[in-house]
Amino acid sequence: MDISSFELLEKKIHQTLDVLLKQKGTSGNDTLALSKSQVERITEKLAQISEWIEHAEV
Repeated sequence: MDISSFELLEKKIHQTLDVLLKQKGTSGNDTLALSKSQVERITEKLAQISEWIEHAEV
């Protein structure tokens, strides 16, 4: 896995975190609401990340 692959992996992780952080909610509210499409998008990105890690050759 070359440096550009790691940069792409890092970008996908940050995109996923951005979605989660935007949905964090207000202070004192422990409820997190995600739409079905957000859950699907996060799941897809995490699956891609897992696949890349699984096949990584450094």
